[in-house]
Amino acid sequence: MLYSDRQNARDESDRATTEALIAKISTSLELYKAVQANESLKKWIYDMVFNATYIPPEDNEHKHLFHENGEYNIQKAAETTAL
Repeated sequence: MLYSDRQNARDESDRATTEALIAKISTSLELYKAVQANESLKKWIYDMVFNATYIPPEDNEHKHLFHENGEYNIQKAAETTAL
């Protein structure tokens, strides 16, 4: 995440999630409509994305989620979140 404190990271995560949903409107209009119409579905999706991507600064417990070059390993994060 670009921002290190939790609230800024949450704002950035929500913004990026909204952009991703809007980008998929042409192919996923039904999903977008469902998310906009159902506040609990929207909250679930936004929370899931945030929890899968937010790593607090200096969080040694999650260092295994990064590649050796420092890039975030989203596949490993998804597998860890699913467990």
